[in-house]
Amino acid sequence: MTRVKFQYYLLLSVALFVLSGCIDEQVSGQSVAKVDDVYITEHQYNALLTTISTNQQQPVSPKLVATKLIDQEIAIQSAVGLKLDRRPEVLQRLELAKREILAGAYAEHIAQGLVAPSYPEIEAYYNDNPLLFEDRKIFQLNVLRLPLILRENREFVDVLKKSSQISELQTWVSKQNISFVSGREIRAAEQLPITALSKLNDILNDGKSVFETDADIVIYEVEAASSAPLSLTQARTSISRYMLNQRTKRELALALAASRDQRSIELYGKFAELLGPANAK
Repeated sequence: MTRVKFQYYLLLSVALFVLSGCIDEQVSGQSVAKVDDVYITEHQYNALLTTISTNQQQPVSPKLVATKLIDQEIAIQSAVGLKLDRRPEVLQRLELAKREILAGAYAEHIAQGLVAPSYPEIEAYYNDNPLLFEDRKIFQLNVLRLPLILRENREFVDVLKKSSQISELQTWVSKQNISFVSGREIRAAEQLPITALSKLNDILNDGKSVFETDADIVIYEVEAASSAPLSLTQARTSISRYMLNQRTKRELALALAASRDQRSIELYGKFAELLGPANAK
């Protein structure tokens, strides 16, 4: 199991453990199993099935989910029996999971009050973004990822301007003993940063495109690109979901800002340095 999957299932198990003490039997629904003196409910089974199905592309076996739910309960009881739930690091992770779950629940509450995008709005978004839909492409790329701090290195900036190929840059960073990640990737248009997408369409097989993230500098070199258009009918659901997510983010930001103005916030130590007095009330 990969580290990402392990962390996902660990968080899921922690979340279920956090919530297990908050769910009343009458609310949870009919019991479907019992491990020692603890009942497992149909509500818990359906919740786990839905969560796993949402995070996997392939169909999920109900039998495997049922087995996993029982195994989770055995693991939880074993952990409690060993008093692992009293360890400081475990309590810290439980508290972190609880905070994430409650914050996510507030975002979902905001989303429930929003109106889904209308067909004209979806159509307008489709027409305004041809590179994602009508002129959509799948790119075969050479990719070089470099530390973000290099943007302050004048020699690197000069080499970047003069180099016509990624291999030249890779040779330079290797000589400078600078860490980097390189490789070949296949990416559909929607899997690429929108700010880099137009550049990639411009250069295609001639040149390179540079994009900065919050964490690194990414340089793309296009080996090939194949046309893979999406019709409005094909893209309608994904556009609606994206637009609704964007609305949720905006409304959540507004709600948090309004709530922040109504609360007394005091900053200490590092928080005072990071956020400054302007962020406190």
